[in-house]
Amino acid sequence: MDRHARRTLTAAWLVASAMLSFLFITPYLVPEKTLFAASEAFKVPHRSGETCALCGMTRAFAAIARGDFAAARIYNRGSVAFYGVLLANQLVVAFFLIRRMHTRR
Repeated sequence: MDRHARRTLTAAWLVASAMLSFLFITPYLVPEKTLFAASEAFKVPHRSGETCALCGMTRAFAAIARGDFAAARIYNRGSVAFYGVLLANQLVVAFFLIRRMHTRR
């Protein structure tokens, strides 16, 4: 991969990570009642009656923010794993940015 493509991919990853950090941080900053009311706007009706992969994720992330991992698994089975992936990504981004700052000095 050439340098331009690598820089473009890195920039896209950093922008996507910044946007995803909103999902990661919001349950800690916004009261649950407000968070649940806002998430109602994003509900999508399902014709088949089945749930989607993200159904219950708002409530699950709020439960994780309170430290209730058992409730989070009830709201969405994949929530704890998804939260872990987001957390790992944020840690990698932080490490990447810190390392980049030190190499530029």
